[in-house]
Amino acid sequence: MQNSTENIITIELSPEPNTREELKSLIETVQHYDDHDVVIDFSHVDIVTSASFSGLIHLQGLMNETGCHLVLCGLSPATRNLFDITGLTQTFEMCDGMSEAMVNLGESKSR
Repeated sequence: MQNSTENIITIELSPEPNTREELKSLIETVQHYDDHDVVIDFSHVDIVTSASFSGLIHLQGLMNETGCHLVLCGLSPATRNLFDITGLTQTFEMCDGMSEAMVNLGESKSR
């Protein structure tokens, strides 16, 4: 997990079974730094379990409460399809890669 100087926390998730634990750690971090946007890179994640979906939904709720942004990036087509099937595509902001996510966050801050 990295903190950027621009109040952005970035994390590159590991594949399951570690994804859920990394999300729990991220949630704890967000609770301490409630003024940070978060970018989660899914490049190494091949499947998302129901426990991980639950953690993501909880994290999105925290982000909504603080007015900060959560951006998911690097999702494989199969992983993105899981979000589509569960109806969660509209719940999360998604980008192709980390650089696009950082640009989008920069644009949202300048509005």
